[in-house]
Amino acid sequence: MKTTFILTLAIVLFIHNTYSQTYTYKLLSNDPLKNSKNLNLGIIPVYTNMSSNNLLLAGYGVYGKYRYKDVFSTNIEYKGVYYDKGGHLISPVYNSVNEYKSGNSIIVRGQYYIFKYKKKSIHNIKVKQSGNTTYLMKIEDNVEDLRLIGLRAGFENSSTNIYMIKDYGEYQIYDITDADKTITNIDATTCFGVMNKSNVISFGIGQSIIKDVVVHIEGYGDKELKKVTELYVDFLLAQKMTLDNIYQISTNKEYNIDEFSDKTKYGFKIGYQNQISGVKSSDYYYGIEAGISPGVVESSYFLLLKFGLQFSFGI
Repeated sequence: MKTTFILTLAIVLFIHNTYSQTYTYKLLSNDPLKNSKNLNLGIIPVYTNMSSNNLLLAGYGVYGKYRYKDVFSTNIEYKGVYYDKGGHLISPVYNSVNEYKSGNSIIVRGQYYIFKYKKKSIHNIKVKQSGNTTYLMKIEDNVEDLRLIGLRAGFENSSTNIYMIKDYGEYQIYDITDADKTITNIDATTCFGVMNKSNVISFGIGQSIIKDVVVHIEGYGDKELKKVTELYVDFLLAQKMTLDNIYQISTNKEYNIDEFSDKTKYGFKIGYQNQISGVKSSDYYYGIEAGISPGVVESSYFLLLKFGLQFSFGI
C-alpha cells in the first residue's frame, strides 16, 4: 500500500493540463544571463529509483545549486530513503548485516562552460492557473535563450541496499573468523539483500539552456519565465566499492561476500532536468536519469525520476 501511494503521488504531481492562448503583450526584458536566478535551494519530496537490483526505492532529498554568470556552475545534493525494498529480509538463509539500515547518498558536482551562444526560440509563459489547468502564452518573435556547453565532473558517496541475484554460477563467501578463508558456495537460486557502499567520480559533458523573459500582458500584469534546462551525459568510475558482510540466519555467523563477487567499476548515465520559476508562482524542479551504475555485474541498470520545489535567488 505504501508503495502504491508513493507512485500515485508522483504521477499526480506530474500530470496536468495546459492550454496555449493569444494575449496582447509588451516585451520588457530578454536577457537570460543578466536576470536569471542563479542560486537555487530546493527540496525533493519524492523521487523513485527503479533498478535491476532494487526494484523500488522511494526517497527524498535536498539540494543547492549556484551558477556564476556563463563561467561555471556547482551543486550539492543529499538523498535519503522513505522506502527501500532491497533492505528487507528476502532470504530465509542469508541477509545483510545492515538489514534495517536504509541507504543514502551525497553528491557534489561542478560544470565549467567552454562554449556559449544565443539562439532564438519559443518561450511559453504562464499567464494563469485554474485548478489543474495552466494557461500559457507562446512568444516566438525576437526572444532568445542562452546555451552553455561545458565539461562536468563530480563525486558521489553512497550506500544502497541491493538484491543479489545471480543469473548463473554461484556466489563465493567465507566466514570472517576463518583465517584460511575457506570458500562456501551460495546457489544461484538464493536471493538476499546486501548493502553496497561506494565512492564514485563522474566526468562528462552537458548543455544548459537558460530562458529569461519578462513581459507585460494586458489584463494580467507583468509575467516572467525563468527556466534552466539541462541535458548531460556522464561516465562513472568507482574509486571504492564494497559489499557489506552477510550473516547466516540459522547460525548468526558472519560471512564476507565482497572479496569474491564480480563487480564493475564503470558505468554511465544520461539525464534531463528542468528548473522553472516565474513572477507570483512557485518554483519547481523535475528530472530523469537512466544508465548503468558501477556495482555488481549482474544488476546495475537504473531509472531515476525526481520532482522538487525550490527557492530561487539572483545574486
